[in-house]
Amino acid sequence: LELRGIAKRFGASRALSGVDFSLQAGEIHALCGENGAGKSTLMNIIDGIHQPDEGTIALHGDTVVIDGPAHAMRLGIGLVHQEIALCADAT
Repeated sequence: LELRGIAKRFGASRALSGVDFSLQAGEIHALCGENGAGKSTLMNIIDGIHQPDEGTIALHGDTVVIDGPAHAMRLGIGLVHQEIALCADAT
């Protein structure tokens, strides 16, 4: 999976600008950063929840438009969303 030049705006707020990100099959990544850094927005673009305003997404070298989570799954893309409730001992 390869993302190049990804940008996303929500109204006047720029959530992402010029993001490049790539990974190979079988790799596991964690995104860390401050609140508002765009982590969730980037993941939502990869999962097809949001569409980028600019940039391209390629899978196996072919440009794709991921139109939703079910489509992402059919492409072999799985995303585990941040959910603290899954960790009963965490505060």
